Amino acid sequence: MGGPGSGRGGQQRNLDRELECVRLREQGLTLTEIGRRLGIGAQSVARALRRQGRGDLLGRRGFAAATPEGRRKVASMGSKAAHALGRAHEFTVQEAREVAKKATRKRSGGGG
Repeated sequence: MGGPGSGRGGQQRNLDRELECVRLREQGLTLTEIGRRLGIGAQSVARALRRQGRGDLLGRRGFAAATPEGRRKVASMGSKAAHALGRAHEFTVQEAREVAKKATRKRSGGGG
């Protein structure tokens, strides 16, 4: 039961390490760089930042990290590919009217 990191001394060491993660991240180091300095993995650094309420230091990933222009470009490529394969939905005039009518009702609070 009394392994490394247990007891009051261990809790203090963990807190010190987590605060060191926050300090280093604020200085601009990557999670990997921080992990190497502290002898822990990048995922452990990320957990430490979240535990300290600093998830904002993790940044966005994947599609969310792209610029709005980059997201539009990727979405456009997907749309073009779907159309080329014949898998994209093509709205008829009637379908478009129905969708617009539902959206208007929803915005005005009339349900949909």
